[in-house]
Amino acid sequence: IVLKEIGGIKVGLLGVVSRESLQDTDPRHLEGILISDPVQAAIGAVDTLARAGARYIIALSNMDVEATQAFAAATPGINLVIAGGHSRPDSEAHTNVLTRMVNGVEIVTTPRFGPFLGQIDIQFVRQPGDVYRPVNTNAFLHTVDHHVDDDPRGAYLVAQAESTFQQIFPDTLGIILNHGREAQALLVAHILRLYGDSEIGILNLGQVNEVVADAPLIHHDINRLELYPVTINTMKIKGIKIKQLIARSNNTLDDDRRLTFAGIDIAKMTIAGRALNDKEFYDVATVDFLARGGDGYNEFVGNPSFVETNMSLREVLVNALRRRGTLSHEQLNQEGYKGVWHSSWLLEAGFERNYVDDTTVAYQEQNEALSYLGGFNTVSLNWLMRYTLQYQSGPHTMRFDNRMDLAMWGASFSELEPYSDHVDSEAIYRYGSGKKSGNPFLSLRLNSAFGKAGNQRRPLQLFGAFGFEFKPSNRLSLRLAARRQHNFVVERSDTGGEFRIEWHEPLHGSSDFSTQFRGFMAATDRRTVSLENYNTISFSVLDRFRLNIRQSNFLLRVNDVPGASSGDFAFRTYLTVGIGYGLNWKWR
Repeated sequence: IVLKEIGGIKVGLLGVVSRESLQDTDPRHLEGILISDPVQAAIGAVDTLARAGARYIIALSNMDVEATQAFAAATPGINLVIAGGHSRPDSEAHTNVLTRMVNGVEIVTTPRFGPFLGQIDIQFVRQPGDVYRPVNTNAFLHTVDHHVDDDPRGAYLVAQAESTFQQIFPDTLGIILNHGREAQALLVAHILRLYGDSEIGILNLGQVNEVVADAPLIHHDINRLELYPVTINTMKIKGIKIKQLIARSNNTLDDDRRLTFAGIDIAKMTIAGRALNDKEFYDVATVDFLARGGDGYNEFVGNPSFVETNMSLREVLVNALRRRGTLSHEQLNQEGYKGVWHSSWLLEAGFERNYVDDTTVAYQEQNEALSYLGGFNTVSLNWLMRYTLQYQSGPHTMRFDNRMDLAMWGASFSELEPYSDHVDSEAIYRYGSGKKSGNPFLSLRLNSAFGKAGNQRRPLQLFGAFGFEFKPSNRLSLRLAARRQHNFVVERSDTGGEFRIEWHEPLHGSSDFSTQFRGFMAATDRRTVSLENYNTISFSVLDRFRLNIRQSNFLLRVNDVPGASSGDFAFRTYLTVGIGYGLNWKWR
């Protein structure tokens, strides 16, 4: 606070900032600084100034319009608020230069970025006892443009600084082709993404000011384009947090706090043609201001994968212009994208209770049983291994899934003995067309077993399918396909239609539930009908360990199987409770 005597009038001055300054300022610049409630702080300052003899008190504030008005209404003793931080208007007509509050406080402001100079005239009336009373306040805007003569001393200092800068950095860098602040911010975000070798580049719009496009740029133009000397940081962020960032950005009312995303289609929620997955980690490049929670984006804070490159974004922009000559986000949008590999491995041990009906036994005796329709009415100690390898490049996805089960069976757990169980492998190619009509896919699936029991031959079937996959929501997928299958044991083939419905439901914490139905109906003479149903509830136990409860059901009907009544379905069901340990990898 400051007290000055001007023309016999003691004038008190105090400065306040909004609590939002905590978000607008790099946290490193606020070390040792406490920003409290501005109203409470101002009330104490007004009291101090009044006791020191101030008869007119002016508050200099840095707040938005609503916060300024709320401050003026809630702070007694202030006569005038000179406000900054208000939105930039398109013209003088949009600027409310002077506002008079009901409580008598007056607020004056000028637009941001210096297009106008504000003038305030306050008229006082002298009263007995050398007391001055304010009776009238007027505020004016003076346009600052090329019609206003430069101050000679100021113009000399500016010219001297520009000359020195030009001598140090004399070269012309290149040309930016995109017009408009948002388009140029997207360009800078792409440079972030490429330099950070990341999938996504994220930048707040307040970092960027528009520069002239389609004209050669020099170094000081880069300082105008990138307003602040920020550095580049990288980290890995989960898809669900990226969606939270997008939602927070879309809901902000301050343009400067809105985020620009390069590498991600926000409308479709896709990255290089791949759907944004809530649980997947993505490589992200951003600036240190955001990485430390600037503008209130705390989703970046405390990330264990945080890497500080200490590379200046301005320097990276300079090098990009030098190397390329021209920059456009249309060009950069095609660069730097790589195919992504995903791999996962799960090993599980558990106890299983299996049940098969009499029709299933008859099918087994005729070698009609598939590997998933095997076993006896027994308990077992079961080992399961699943491995997945997937490659995605743009709309193309190639995936390999393999499941193997090994078990020890017996009438009771005290009578367990080694027994074979099945293997299920599938290779699938899918093209992500992005259309509601569905994504075409082609799959090849092998279903077999490790061994045999009694006179039963080892099951072996091959399935080929072609169809379309639909994603009505992030949790639901549906496949419809034509399928050809061949049973190598009985040397018979079937052709028909296949469907698969899969639902995934996240539960509390990191738990989840999933169910899958896979059905087939043949149009051939055998009239084969099959249904596979897999249900899993999974709970996180210790980090990568999970408690899995699996319950599956299988139905199969084939015409003219000796020992089975026509139309009867073979049925198997089992329940498994096990502890699994899994690992996931992603690389580009």
